[in-house]
Amino acid sequence: LVEAVPPGARLILIGDRDQLPSVETGDVLAALCDAAGDAASPLARVELMRSYRQSAELDIAALSAAVRAGDSAQALECLASNACRGVRWRHGRDTALATFVLEATLPHYRAIAAAPDVATALSMLRGQRVLTAVRDGDAGSRVLNARIALALQQPAQRPDAFFHGRPVMIRENSYRHGLYNGDVGIVWQDEDGALRVWFDTDEGPRAWLPASPSRTAVSTRWPRSIDSAVATSGAAAIAR
Repeated sequence: LVEAVPPGARLILIGDRDQLPSVETGDVLAALCDAAGDAASPLARVELMRSYRQSAELDIAALSAAVRAGDSAQALECLASNACRGVRWRHGRDTALATFVLEATLPHYRAIAAAPDVATALSMLRGQRVLTAVRDGDAGSRVLNARIALALQQPAQRPDAFFHGRPVMIRENSYRHGLYNGDVGIVWQDEDGALRVWFDTDEGPRAWLPASPSRTAVSTRWPRSIDSAVATSGAAAIAR
């Protein structure tokens, strides 16, 4: 990229230096930001301080800042005292945590399946996210996905079966379908009883046959792991 930039041009990189580190290529953006702090460096760094993704009535940003700064005392005090608005800390064994996740999420997922139309269902699906720190174990995303599917699908269905109300997530880009890694959709049954996988697009909800995105690789996505490579213990977060 740098070799392709003309000598008189300005290169502007935008990103989050505090994101999880890459598995292979390393934290390039963070390294460039650190280098920009050197007085002798030709690089300049501008840091945006205000977040427009979270309500000012929540203290999630303040808790995140304490974690990034390594201030474990402040972070734990905020969690233990329930002083952080919008955050509730539940701790215990993984089995108890998994039971809590199911109790907190199953009513919402059942309500999604009962929505009057697919547009409403997709909007409701965006209203709740379950993030786990690990993929494996009783509180991991794989086990939680299987338990939620078992609770919602019809008896005798295969664990990986497409059924009405099942959310799916794209795991590989498909430019032909206009679907990209991380896109979340929902399996929806039409008036004729046929199942389609619906995704939000710029033109509104759009449907594909369940087999169409299969080459793209899709996975059931109720809980999703944050990154098993950096997690050391079981935990789950439910965001509404």
